[in-house]
Amino acid sequence: MLDEIAQQFSLVLNDSLLLAFGLAFAGGLFTGFSPCVLPFFPAIIGYVAKNTEVSEAAVLVIVGLYFMQIIRLRLALPIKDHAG
Repeated sequence: MLDEIAQQFSLVLNDSLLLAFGLAFAGGLFTGFSPCVLPFFPAIIGYVAKNTEVSEAAVLVIVGLYFMQIIRLRLALPIKDHAG
């Protein structure tokens, strides 16, 4: 069953190069927002800003907003009580 699905998927991707690139891009975005990658965003922003003509204040604002969003999202998530 999985072989048939993989074969059909392969045929569809071989017919449409644009679809293949779109799925690869979407997969990259999906994996880019995993919890393991999120802590590296400030370092990436800092590295990119260091190599461009962005002011240091703008970088601090972007990184600060990023961390505020992380905290806001964490507080919005329900926390399961494992003690009970």
